[in-house]
Amino acid sequence: MVGRLFAYSKSLVLASLVLMLTPLPVHAQEPAAPPAVEPQGEEPADIVQPAFRDLDQAVADDLGRNDLPQDAALWLGTADQVLMERYYGRYDRDTVVPLSSASQWLAAATLLSLVDAERLSLDDPLIQFFPQVGDDKIAITVRQLLSHTSGLVAYHPCVAEHDLSLAACAEEILDEPAVAPPGTQVRYGAAAFQVAGRVAEIAAGPSWNEIFRSALALPLGLEATGWPEGPNPTIATGASGNAADYGRFLTMLLNRGQGPEGAVLSEDSVAELFSDQTASAEDVFAPWAPSGDSEEDDSAGGSFGLGVWLEQIPAEEGEESPGLRASCPAILGFAPWIEPGRGVAGALMILQRRSTVAPLVSDIQARTAAALAPEDLAPEAGEAP
Repeated sequence: MVGRLFAYSKSLVLASLVLMLTPLPVHAQEPAAPPAVEPQGEEPADIVQPAFRDLDQAVADDLGRNDLPQDAALWLGTADQVLMERYYGRYDRDTVVPLSSASQWLAAATLLSLVDAERLSLDDPLIQFFPQVGDDKIAITVRQLLSHTSGLVAYHPCVAEHDLSLAACAEEILDEPAVAPPGTQVRYGAAAFQVAGRVAEIAAGPSWNEIFRSALALPLGLEATGWPEGPNPTIATGASGNAADYGRFLTMLLNRGQGPEGAVLSEDSVAELFSDQTASAEDVFAPWAPSGDSEEDDSAGGSFGLGVWLEQIPAEEGEESPGLRASCPAILGFAPWIEPGRGVAGALMILQRRSTVAPLVSDIQARTAAALAPEDLAPEAGEAP
């Protein structure tokens, strides 16, 4: 049914990729307007824990105001229960949207599944996979590809050329001169992830989509999430999905890699996702921060793990910080995050400019923290789906 799957035109997707990945000031990046949505005609069966009813009402009140659309979905959960799965406006469980740069978290986890299977190592150099690579790129590691510190060009036109193969695109990227020695600069972009996707294919054999399905989609039951079929999927920004699927992925991370039927990632791999990979690198172009402060400053604090942005949660006056928050907010609004210290994760699915959505995300995070007192959590979550 139209409206349950947002079928973006090819030109809209390409425009979004250019806006996301070309190293320009964030204030110049304007996402295209989202398409119209048809009414679904039936109410979704939502989950709202009693302690989160005030949050539900606050989100409902905010939607449609301050340039926010009325259509959204919100998933919140801990390692062992869903706290909230709520659909607003015309969104329902079948609604699928572009994940944009939130694709990177899934991509990094897919590569780490190959590390666990001993098909590759995070510290393997590119020459191991590309014997003809230039001397300026020999020492680039898989770890650096996934943390925007490879020194490769940030963006290359082949990323959006879907008639190519992933192998051909990776070769074109590697033909470009390096812009910095590996590990010395953070330059956010899609090109390195495209090379990482090809590394996965070389190491594992199947196509990127098959690797992702085997590594994450099947064991986690991600029925609505993945990259479009084709020889050159855009690894960094090309996946689509929804909040409930992403919640299953985040739940696995909260459970230190354990999925519904066993290990999906090792504890070591989950720890690598959340480890600061950029502490010694110069921050040349990191075009976003979860707070949206990078509108005025392209370097807005925090650091990169593998496929995710890391920051310390601000401490209340007279208290210590609750710890780390990892997040991967997309330019088109989709915003997933995880707070390991609090044992909670969330995903807001909405289509709007990231800086417009950021205040709503911050409010949701604060209200979630306030509602997490153990005595406030019921053993079962509202109405069953």
